Amino acid sequence: MNEAARQSDLAALRTEVRAVSDRTKRLPGAGALVLTAIITAVVTVVLMIAVQRLHLDALIPQR
Repeated sequence: MNEAARQSDLAALRTEVRAVSDRTKRLPGAGALVLTAIITAVVTVVLMIAVQRLHLDALIPQR
């Protein structure tokens, strides 16, 4: 009886590990994350330069 219960537990655990493995395979890799960070940094710099050149920073009230 104990052997049958152990086999059932192992099968359930194996299924669960396989499901977690399938979910983690779909996550973006390090390259995609680095590329996203670089694009975000470049866009932020471009927007800040545009704000300064167009003097839009004067619209923000000073404390």
